[in-house]
Amino acid sequence: MTETEWSRLAVRALERMPTPNIRRSPRHSHASLSACGSFNSSSQDCPLTREAPSSHPLPFRVLVVGTGLTGCLVALRLRQRADELKRLRPIEIVVDVTERATYPSGQFGAVATHGGSVADVGAQVLSTLNVDDHRAMGGHGVEVKDIKLASEIVQRLLASSSSNEKLLVRAKDEALGETEERMIWEGLWQHYFAPYGMASVLRKLLEWANVEPSFLGLGLIPSVRKLLDERGLFELKEFIVEPADQNQKPRRNTAEATIRYLSSDQRHVLKSVKYDVRTCEAHFFSGEISDSLARAFSDESRVELMVEDIDNRIQYISWQDRKQKFPERHSDSNDTVALVIHGRAGELHPLGDALDRTLSKLSKGTFSPDEVSTHRIHSKSILWDVSQLITPMEAVVADPPSEPPWQCIVSRDGRLIVAGDFMTQSSFLGCVASADAAARAVVEAAIIQMEL
Repeated sequence: MTETEWSRLAVRALERMPTPNIRRSPRHSHASLSACGSFNSSSQDCPLTREAPSSHPLPFRVLVVGTGLTGCLVALRLRQRADELKRLRPIEIVVDVTERATYPSGQFGAVATHGGSVADVGAQVLSTLNVDDHRAMGGHGVEVKDIKLASEIVQRLLASSSSNEKLLVRAKDEALGETEERMIWEGLWQHYFAPYGMASVLRKLLEWANVEPSFLGLGLIPSVRKLLDERGLFELKEFIVEPADQNQKPRRNTAEATIRYLSSDQRHVLKSVKYDVRTCEAHFFSGEISDSLARAFSDESRVELMVEDIDNRIQYISWQDRKQKFPERHSDSNDTVALVIHGRAGELHPLGDALDRTLSKLSKGTFSPDEVSTHRIHSKSILWDVSQLITPMEAVVADPPSEPPWQCIVSRDGRLIVAGDFMTQSSFLGCVASADAAARAVVEAAIIQMEL
């Protein structure tokens, strides 16, 4: 598993803070852990004992690292499950969230902006299953309950949209390119565009979770920094604080920041999961090319165009303005045209020159490649060395269990939970399933901690 693959994993640090009144068992020498009892075979394995619980138990603190899709969903499901738990038991779960980027992104929510235009430089659609279709039976680590939960989240996002700002817009199958990863099965899969970028969806999830992440090296909030110091998670703290570079890749080996807290079996699984690599770029052009582009796309409803470029580097072009449902932009020569191009799997090459030649060809000679280039106003390129999942966890584990140990990984000492789409399948559904499993594991840890 590459360095950036590790950075994509949503690593959860579970600890109780401030430190409860505890005493060390003379039979054990390792450090105090808040959730060890919930993940060992018997209560005798827990290295700690604590005084009888007070009538006002201390809050159970959780740190969510990363505000990609899985991280935001973990924060949301933690909030929802914590609220449910609070009605039954006097337990308070406090959630802190940290992110090294400047906004909630990850591979799902990365965007480029110029003026009033927004372009998704990662995921182009949010996809889920139609719960009313008899084929939506689950599988590959996603259960029926996960499918229903994903549908509920999507329906809530749709209901939260206003007439002036829609979070999601249903994408018709004929608008999409038939890539090898995308599921276009009539009636079964439902795809959605985010008119204001996928990052707007992540912001809404964080809003529902009632959390305010700390972004881009502004430092962890004091209570979180103290938490990591007191519990000996020094490597993890250094990784969290250090910002990513302009390509969103970490500047140190993030595997070293997490692997020491996992068992040998868990390390084997995570190292064996594989993603392919791809380049994704956003290009903003002046409106002069919009008419030629519209002729190339032919169908007014089409957003994505599969292309065969001379260099064989481009998989498809996505016309972002059409996702935003602003048709008047297409006829306004003074406005901006926003295009996103996805490169082919297995290659990390700049795509600008290939795009210029492709657009020149699509314009049928109206513009030369050099003329196309002169109309470029702005661009952003991301070399995704973690893109599409090609070796999921189920291909590594011969007989994967169906419970949370399959949908998320919990370290034996209970300090870390690792969640992400690699646990199930590379999709919104997979992230929902893994995030909910992580939230269940946290609640279990909180209950056991209270009862120690």
